[in-house]
Amino acid sequence: MLVITRYRDEEIVIGDDIIITLVDIRRDKVRLGIDAPAEMPVHRQEVYVAIEKEFQKSLRDGAYIDAYHRLIENSYRANQDQISRLISGLESAGQLTPEMREYLDSYKNETKKL
Repeated sequence: MLVITRYRDEEIVIGDDIIITLVDIRRDKVRLGIDAPAEMPVHRQEVYVAIEKEFQKSLRDGAYIDAYHRLIENSYRANQDQISRLISGLESAGQLTPEMREYLDSYKNETKKL
């Protein structure tokens, strides 16, 4: 873990397109402003964990269309194994359209790069 000291209104840059600004400090709370591309989901950890659980539940319960919609809404970043399970589930349920297949293959290729 990288630990950085910043003062109010100072920024941290991640990559080429993410800027985190220290907006306010009050006692034991810090307020951060995050400027990131729209396609980059940004959540508090507890929200992300809840989204991840819902995605996993959708896969377990066979609610593949629901899981697919969570991906295209950018509310969750799935790994390659999860994408493979989603593709298989949609195929076996007869719900995988060519457009969905193209999106999921592209998504899967993007996760290889990460």
